[in-house]
Amino acid sequence: MIIKLYLNKLTRYAGKIIKSLYYLIYSFCYVVSASSNKKIVLISGFGHIRVLKIAEALNLQGYRPILITQNKAYLNNVLFEKVVLSQNDYHALYIASKKYKGSVFHVFCNWNYFLPKLLIRLKVGQILVDTFDVMSYLVVPSIEKIYKKQIHDEKYCMTHADGLVCRDLRTNILKKNNWKLPPRILFMDYINSISLENTHKILKKDVVYLGNIEMDAEKDAAFQYDLSKLFIEKKICFNIYPSRIEMANTLRQNFNLISQELLINNGIYIHDTVPPELVPKILSNSSYGLLISGKNVNFYDSHDTSLRVNEKYFFAAKIFDYYQSGVFPIVQNGGFVGFIIKRMGVGAVVNSFDEIIDVVEKNSDKEIIINYNKTLTLEYNSSRLFAFYKQYL
Repeated sequence: MIIKLYLNKLTRYAGKIIKSLYYLIYSFCYVVSASSNKKIVLISGFGHIRVLKIAEALNLQGYRPILITQNKAYLNNVLFEKVVLSQNDYHALYIASKKYKGSVFHVFCNWNYFLPKLLIRLKVGQILVDTFDVMSYLVVPSIEKIYKKQIHDEKYCMTHADGLVCRDLRTNILKKNNWKLPPRILFMDYINSISLENTHKILKKDVVYLGNIEMDAEKDAAFQYDLSKLFIEKKICFNIYPSRIEMANTLRQNFNLISQELLINNGIYIHDTVPPELVPKILSNSSYGLLISGKNVNFYDSHDTSLRVNEKYFFAAKIFDYYQSGVFPIVQNGGFVGFIIKRMGVGAVVNSFDEIIDVVEKNSDKEIIINYNKTLTLEYNSSRLFAFYKQYL
């Protein structure tokens, strides 16, 4: 019985390897022989809100892109001319080579540059790399050691791509270290589909957090446990929306192990994951939106992943989610983050839990007016993005 199980697993793995080799070989054949069919093609393995924002920006300019993805949820999305499902990176390469050779490919990647590296080497078309995080010069030595190959691939893609679409300023550190980068465009996850009229709100003592959560309570990044205890003392409601459903389930279990009293009756609510398109509606009932990295709030020397220098360059898109929801952002200190807060004119930069409490208590029961800065909207920036693409078409 055990031998049969192993044979079945081996057969499945062998099948996957053979299929991947098939896609790779035929991708090369199509690159050599296929005729050009120039399009703007977005490639994202499992999808992300940024994919939709890029697509919407293009739609605002009268252009509907193609999407290659493994995520079935994007099927029939009106933002795309066509959504093509792929099984893996090799299959995505095959589709790109066979159907859209010579096109402009906008490839979304995060700590994995395998697919854009193949697209570049096989010269499938004009390759634009869009990365969620830059690793080189910005991650701690232990992470650098683990991701040595990915960091090598990152350098190849950043220096050999036809262009870079940057969500923040982190590629600046590559430039400072004498990397020869292709043309770049700064295109953040701007606010979209909102009225530019002022948003009025009476602030209450409730805080929302949206995004990834560290589960291990012993780690410095797991701020939610200690902060929840402080919120309970100050009678501040805390709503947590983890980015993945498994995070929500595990987080509830962890809170119950620490203290069952922390949840619900004392104002700590752990919600299921919210689909990106529903975020503005769901979060609009909250007053403050939180964005911090850990128990020390700021970037610090013991950060598990990033070096402190990262605080100068990074930006988290959830700040725009908060603004679009009419929520007052409370964010950790950072050069670029602080700049955006000033541009928008609403929000607070903090350096400790005490400062978070102070902001909530001082501003609660006050009316805020969020006068959206039009230069931070998709409508304002979509023409810049389309002009960047057009130089490659």
